[in-house]
Amino acid sequence: MAEGDARIAIQTLKNSAYYAEKGNSPKILPEHVEKGWKDARVIKKTYLLNKLTTDHKILFEVIKSRKEILSNKLWEAYLSGTKKKGIQPIASRTYSEYVNKLRILA
Repeated sequence: MAEGDARIAIQTLKNSAYYAEKGNSPKILPEHVEKGWKDARVIKKTYLLNKLTTDHKILFEVIKSRKEILSNKLWEAYLSGTKKKGIQPIASRTYSEYVNKLRILA
């Protein structure tokens, strides 16, 4: 479930134990693990989102707000976002790298 991320595995176990104890269960059950994992995933996503640059955040907000978007429309929305924030847009090559990185968060 943690895909090799020890922090997520440990947090999942901690959350699972909490849910088992809260439910007066003598052991950690699969439903406790599932709930604990969902909570741990949210924590990781929040942590990653907080580390994003302004450019990443602009792109992420556009991606998040639309179910589907073509690359050229995303680029246009990104340029509009940078203009609103008064910042210099990134190069198109860097844009492609950022979009690929954000696919895991969206």
